[in-house]
Formats: sequence, C-alpha cells, structure tokens
Amino acid sequence: MIPWEEIQFKEEIGKGNFGTVNKGYWTKTHEYVACKKITNTKDINDKQSTAFMNELKMHVKLNLCNNIIRFLGVTKDNTNHKYYLIMEFANNGDLYTYIRQKHHFLNWNKRLNLALQIANGLSVLHSEEIIHRDLHDKNILIHNDEAKIADLGHARNDNMETHVHSNLFGATPFLAPELLNNSNNFRNLPYCKQTDIYSLGFLFWELASGRRPALIQLIVKGLSPLSSPLAALMYSCDEAQIYVIMAMIIKL
Repeated sequence: MIPWEEIQFKEEIGKGNFGTVNKGYWTKTHEYVACKKITNTKDINDKQSTAFMNELKMHVKLNLCNNIIRFLGVTKDNTNHKYYLIMEFANNGDLYTYIRQKHHFLNWNKRLNLALQIANGLSVLHSEEIIHRDLHDKNILIHNDEAKIADLGHARNDNMETHVHSNLFGATPFLAPELLNNSNNFRNLPYCKQTDIYSLGFLFWELASGRRPALIQLIVKGLSPLSSPLAALMYSCDEAQIYVIMAMIIKL
C-alpha cells in the first residue's frame, strides 16, 4: 500500500466508461504516475469493489511485460476511503495523439516496431488467458517512444472469474462486426481472443496509414466486413502471423 500523503494529485488526464485517471507525482520516487479511480456505473452493475479487484489482479499477473503499462501499487484516500490504482505514467500520451503529432516523422521501421510491441503485449495477455475486449488507439500508451497496452478495466479472465461487465463497449471502428451485430443481446456478446486480434489488425492499419479505420461506414451502408478476405485473414491469424501482414501492408 502506498501512503496517501506520498501522492500529489494533479490534473485529470483520462476518463473512461467507469474510471477516471489523474496525473500524479510520487514524492518518494520523484516520478510522475497515473492514478486511476473506479467510478460506480451501471456497466459494472454497481460492483465497484469487484471491478477494482478485477483490474488489480490482472495487473499483478502481467507486471513483468514491458509492453503492458506497469502497476506500481494501491493508495487510499483517507477522507472518502476511495482506492486508487497507481500506474506507470506514459510521457508520450496515447497512440491516437502520438500518430497525429508524429505521423510525418515516423519511418516504417519505427511503425513496425510499435506494431510488434503492441502485438507482444497482446500475446502476453492471451498467454494468461486474458481477453482485453477494449483494444483501440486511446488504450495504447506511448512511454519513451515504446508502445504499452493500458486500461484492463474491461478485460476478462475466465480462470479468475472476475468479469463483471455485461454491456457492449469499445471504440466502434475497432470492434469486430459480430459484436456490433449482437449489440442488443448483451449476454451473448462473442468477445474472445479473435475479437482482440481483429482490433489489433485495425491498430496496424492506423499505424500504416496515419488514419483511424472507417469500418463503421461499411456497417452503416449495410455491407459486411466479414465478406472481405482481409477480415477473414485477421480471424485466422495469431500475433506472429499478423507481423507478416503488417510487413505486406508496408510494402503496398
């Protein structure tokens, strides 16, 4: 447990479906940190403490991977008795912002390295039987120009039985079409490793093109993304094979 008085809270730097993140300064280590508080929402069925423990357990299992944001500890507000996850602070922001700021300065080797780093992080998640379920460009953080997967708030580990979310969530351009087609049937949403891989493929698209994918336009027009050979290829590949696809995209 990190003593509350050691953390100096600063501005809010992020807000998700059920959590807020503030930048903080850890006086003991003289480093900036990210401080995440779980907020109570309908999405987690008022199981705030369960959601907090869910994310905490997963971070503990994954803390040795350089491509997943590091968990540093827990602190408790002595006034309102709220708990905060203290995480590694990413000094280059999220991938969405990073690409737009540096798109014209990123050579292909750098883009490929970022792709490999993201794929490595996801591979470690999947090796622990953890499905991220919310993989998109604002949940990939860049620290010292290295990519790190963040925000395990929606992740699921069947082995630990800690999943508490029931609704559709995620950034629409990165969602697999099966999820969108079943959005009215929350209890049977087919989140799985393959839907993570689908999101990974569109992260690679954004890295290569500098633009967010426009998959939603296909769905609105009534077209089926699954009818394309590229979509079928994404579902049949593991992380290592995706590397080859990325290299092919770069050569186009």
